[in-house]
Parts: sequence; C-alpha cells; structure tokens
Amino acid sequence: MAPAGGVEETVERHMTFARNLRIQTHVVEGSDVPGTIAGFARAHGVTQIFVGRSPARPWWKRFGETIVQQVVRQARDIQITIVAQRRR
Repeated sequence: MAPAGGVEETVERHMTFARNLRIQTHVVEGSDVPGTIAGFARAHGVTQIFVGRSPARPWWKRFGETIVQQVVRQARDIQITIVAQRRR
C-alpha cells in the first residue's frame, strides 16, 4: 500500500513541474519497463532521460539490477539523470 502522497502524486507533481518548464514529457507503457523506455527514446531521438531513484530494497533483492540500473545499461548512448526524492 502506497503512503499518503504516494508515487502517483509524486510522479504527477514532477510531470507538472517539467511541463511548466516547457519540457516535453511522455508516459510510456510496456511489460519490459527498461526496454520500453530505451526503445522509445531511440525511436524518438530523445537526448536526455530523467528517472526517479529506485527505493531501497531488502538485502535479498540487491543481487539483481534495479529498473534504473537496467535503463542506464540499455540506454548508454543517452544522457540519463537520476533524480532523488527530496525528504520532507
């Protein structure tokens, strides 16, 4: 269960912020999230990707790559900025 002011609200706040700065934004969907992001970026000539930092994971899940790490690996030819969530 997401906390109050959860992920959806945070994403929408960041999207609105970007749009207010006249930054073109897109929401893409796919079963392979990193592949979908990298593929969309290449197909549309995207030069920069901004992604939110992955939340901390339990120790037993730290052996695999996070979605953010997979995006970085799959889109090595594109500038990627990882944005940390501000603490209140």
